[in-house]
Amino acid sequence: MPNISGQFMKLQNFSVNDGNGIRTVVFLVGCPLRCMWCSNPESWATRNEIAHCGNICLIKRYTSDEVLKMIDEQKIFYRYSDGGSLFPEGKLLFSRTCSGSLCIGFMTRR
Repeated sequence: MPNISGQFMKLQNFSVNDGNGIRTVVFLVGCPLRCMWCSNPESWATRNEIAHCGNICLIKRYTSDEVLKMIDEQKIFYRYSDGGSLFPEGKLLFSRTCSGSLCIGFMTRR
């Protein structure tokens, strides 16, 4: 599996509001849909933009291996709660290179 980097807003661990069980929600950057109900419009930044909140940079660059490692650290919660990881909104469709690498990683790390 290629180790591809991408831009992420955050990984939200121990999310119980986004499906069954305990989940890790992976927020990617760069969705062009601009949905009115979007819960993270700050993630609309394009690949060349950087989002800031005061002195804090909201966008971080991770490799697919780094993201998978962070998700793997939460596996015990998934196993006992029937949870998992989640890519919300339409961002997964627009970050195909990195998200494709992550999906392959998920399938091979079962």
